[in-house]
Amino acid sequence: MIGRMRSSAIINRIAGYVLLGLLTLLLIATAIYSLNWRTGYDPAWLMYDARLIDQHHLVPYRDFHEINLPGSLYLYLLIGKAIGYTNESLLRIIDLGCLGAISLATWIWLRPMGHKVAWGAAVLFGVGYLTSDITVNIQRDYFIILPLACSAALSIRFPHWSPMVRSLLIGILGGLVATIKPHALIGWPVLFGFIYHDVQRTQPRRLPIQALRIGLPALLGLSLPVAIMIVYLVNSGSWSDFIELETKYVPLYSHVARDLVIIDYPERLGYLLTSYIGFDGLGWWFIPAGIGIASTLHVAPPGSRQRQQVFQMIGLAVCYSLYPAVSGQFFNYHWLPFLYILMALSALSLNDLPRSLPLVLNWVPLIALIGCLVLPPSQILDTLDRLEKHYIQGQPIPPTDGGMADELAAYLQMHHQPEDRVQVLGSSGAPLHGLLLADALPATYFLLDLPLYHDLSHPLNQKYRQLFMSQMEQSPPRSVIDIHHRAYFFGPDSSREFPEFSRLLTENYGLAYVGKILTIYEHQPDLRRGFVVYPLKDTDIPIRYHLEAAADVVPLNHEQVLDAQIVDDKLSDFIDNYDIVEAEFLAEQDPARAIESRIGQHAFRIGEHWISATRIVEYLVAPPECTDMQASGVTFGSSIHLDQYAASLVRKGETQWICVRLDWSSTQPLSNSYKLSVRVMDQGEQAVALYDSRPAGYLAPTTSWKPGETIRDQLALPLPAALTTGHYRVELVLYDEATMEHLPLEGAPSGDALLLMSVQIQD
Repeated sequence: MIGRMRSSAIINRIAGYVLLGLLTLLLIATAIYSLNWRTGYDPAWLMYDARLIDQHHLVPYRDFHEINLPGSLYLYLLIGKAIGYTNESLLRIIDLGCLGAISLATWIWLRPMGHKVAWGAAVLFGVGYLTSDITVNIQRDYFIILPLACSAALSIRFPHWSPMVRSLLIGILGGLVATIKPHALIGWPVLFGFIYHDVQRTQPRRLPIQALRIGLPALLGLSLPVAIMIVYLVNSGSWSDFIELETKYVPLYSHVARDLVIIDYPERLGYLLTSYIGFDGLGWWFIPAGIGIASTLHVAPPGSRQRQQVFQMIGLAVCYSLYPAVSGQFFNYHWLPFLYILMALSALSLNDLPRSLPLVLNWVPLIALIGCLVLPPSQILDTLDRLEKHYIQGQPIPPTDGGMADELAAYLQMHHQPEDRVQVLGSSGAPLHGLLLADALPATYFLLDLPLYHDLSHPLNQKYRQLFMSQMEQSPPRSVIDIHHRAYFFGPDSSREFPEFSRLLTENYGLAYVGKILTIYEHQPDLRRGFVVYPLKDTDIPIRYHLEAAADVVPLNHEQVLDAQIVDDKLSDFIDNYDIVEAEFLAEQDPARAIESRIGQHAFRIGEHWISATRIVEYLVAPPECTDMQASGVTFGSSIHLDQYAASLVRKGETQWICVRLDWSSTQPLSNSYKLSVRVMDQGEQAVALYDSRPAGYLAPTTSWKPGETIRDQLALPLPAALTTGHYRVELVLYDEATMEHLPLEGAPSGDALLLMSVQIQD
């Protein structure tokens, strides 16, 4: 029997080492995999803040709205100064370097508990961190863990050091944490308590004297970073703005739960309780943690350093389980400090149990630990699946934020000048990541318009709305970025409507770009805009205007579009009053295409976009310069004639346009569908503007043409404002939609592109 117990203990010990080895290999593999991750979410937002402070000399709280404390901002500023603000590869190295430092501090802290516990705590947290949702990476709460681990080690590992020195060092580390998130100090009383316990045991004195010996150095240490922060705020002229934000706005924002739901009391008490007891899905880890605590306390002698350290870990676990509840918000990265302590407690289950225990019990801790690692929902199994897809199947890592940042940055780099300003409408860090990559400047005090849609009756948020509107009117941004399916506040005293801003956007901005994730509006203040909306009901919310702008809107319903005379009467006089007309089809298409046919007779089609389920077709109302036609004599292929055409450069407001009018005909029925492409080419043979469509904006596909019938096509290409001075060519190509093969020209110089005009562009 004794031999069996000894063999079982040896096998159990080997199994523990095998598990640690496998977890270490997984940690290394995931760390290598993580080198390919992109920055996103809050870290990208904070890196953008830091760049504004460092390179553009903006002052937070005074020059832009920011609820993070200076410690957070300057942490990312130091990183940006060291590696560059857009060097995402080196940022991954910083992340892993911090994880390595946390692991070293963990080893020093927990080494008295046994090398398996110290090793297990480091590797369990590392795996837990890197296999978590990518939104937790490089968050402020993650950077808090290193000073926490160092302080935990200082409080209990070095009793021979002077208690005043230990208190001072722990105080300084706590002060640094306080400049990032003050409530992260929730565990510091536990740390000072263990210093007091050590000193009282070896040098017993009256409580007031002992408290002064520990408390004064601790208070001095805590005060130093906080004092530096206050001096910075005063010297930068942002102290009053900071106080207003922290005392008035932050309390309002603290009522916001996940998904931007506002929950006030008494319902908030229930929300806090249910969110707290969920422990972000970490509840299963209480089993190995509890087993580890029980087994360690059973083995450790009374009064031993090991027992004290277990009680220290329990105290820290209780404190940091409350950490998310103190802020009232339970995002997954808020649980990182608790995850760190919980993994340390769970690592206690790796210690060898007494041989006197029944044979079966020796395997319980290891089984509990393995169960938490692999039972669903298992981050480890999900990570193994991602590793297989990437390294074995060769699948690329999905872009952070759906690629929004890269999409926005590419647009801004192509179309913007360094002095152009941008206003973002949204609630996430993804568009600010795009501004970071493009080094674009914000247009107003609000990097995002998030504060403008909740607690609308509060004087501060009313002041914010007035400030936003005044800055938008006095210094209009070049571009406004709107996010598809953006989140809005939901709850009491909130709204997704901002009528004054909707009106300003309608009157002064035009659609410039619609992507899969975002829409970009460009400043075009001198262009009068009208809207035709089908079918508009009381419950519909049109994309581009507020209902107060009804004078600029023609609503059409199902019955009206079936009567050509009604459509003609409603649109004929309306169109001529505007420079731009937008037709919005709200999740439903005009069955006879009567609206587009009528507008197309008087206007030049710019293009169409989809925003969610809404289709938007934009037109430039015909300027006189675009009406003069000239004979062509050109045939595409053998049977498609371009009878007449006109091409002109016109200016509307601040925008230059190329207007093109084409008259087509064919000598025989066409079985293939052909598309036309009008391109504005620079001297480097690059297209700077492009229009691509079936004839007449998809209203007249070539398969529907009748021999001898004239098909009129009217289109307009807006030229980018950032075009440099030089000569540009406007060319026309016709190509087979199925094969993409260009039709050759007859009756023109050799090739497949017809030169419609050459134009000189001035800056």
